[in-house]
Amino acid sequence: MVPYGGHGVALYFFSLALSALEEYALPASTDVGAMLENIDNFPKNTAIICRQLLAAKRRFPSDFPVRTVAYIPNKTLRLRTIKDRASFVFILKGCGEFSCDARTWPVEAPCVIVQPVGVPFELGPHKEWEELYINYAREKRALFEARGIVVPDRPVWQLHDAGLLRRRVRELLDALADVDSYGHVDRIDRLCELLIVESLINEATPPVVGKARAILAIRGYLEQHYREAVDLHRLALDHGISPTDFRRKWHDLLRMPPGRFIAQLRIREACRLLEETHQTVSEIAAAIGYDDPLYFSRRFQHLTGIAASRYRYTHQLCGRASSHGGAAPTPDSRCQRIAGWEKGSVHQHGAGV
Repeated sequence: MVPYGGHGVALYFFSLALSALEEYALPASTDVGAMLENIDNFPKNTAIICRQLLAAKRRFPSDFPVRTVAYIPNKTLRLRTIKDRASFVFILKGCGEFSCDARTWPVEAPCVIVQPVGVPFELGPHKEWEELYINYAREKRALFEARGIVVPDRPVWQLHDAGLLRRRVRELLDALADVDSYGHVDRIDRLCELLIVESLINEATPPVVGKARAILAIRGYLEQHYREAVDLHRLALDHGISPTDFRRKWHDLLRMPPGRFIAQLRIREACRLLEETHQTVSEIAAAIGYDDPLYFSRRFQHLTGIAASRYRYTHQLCGRASSHGGAAPTPDSRCQRIAGWEKGSVHQHGAGV
């Protein structure tokens, strides 16, 4: 791989580190960011995630076992290379170009790029972009083509719903935090396949326009900033929609008040923190945007039907059981009570966060 431009030496070593993860099967927990922590030119705020899953034990093997997943939030490297892997690159933010066989395709987020196998190509951002990279063994390319997932003469496709892509990527990155527990790598394989298939469905869906597009943009913003105090009135105006139209159109599309949507995101994150960390209830309350831990505790019990401390005891017990061969809890199973609230109680409570 031959880099040029931007960060020069630092990003060259990053590309070498990523290649080493792919080729030499370093431990699944290897963090490329840690490998580069002493390179002065590398951006200090970069939170790179890279997991090599080739040697991971599958309990329920799929047709598409993932080799490597890497997330690079501010990539500036341009590559001129040949790949020996079946690879998908999801561009979440930014723009650039992809060139192969004397053709060039513009790249503008959100989109997906399928890298060719055994053929020289050039790929990179104009300035920088946010990237999720998934690769598979070389022989899987033919299977992707046979199933209509990859079309050789269409290496780039555009997505219309950036919010959906963000949600799926966040779910995948959460799953990558634990690749050793029972069944977790199998789940990662399916999440990657789901991400690819949903990107094709997303592309085929007509683009959202007008006020609906503004609502989806606001939803995407809230999904990234739900821990913060948000002025919904100002947020609506910033997206070119009046507060009255915002609330009416939001309810038409999402069937719940925006305050309840924020509360849903916060409580889901609280469930994850209660299960996966040793933070106190007060620390978790502060981490998800509640200044008053007593108010958080009341909201948690009101919306889930169970006290936060009881939730932690029950689900950490389930987690310990899974390490001995039981069913590992997932983000979907963690908050089943919340799912019931979302479906059946949207109009029964106030819209407070």
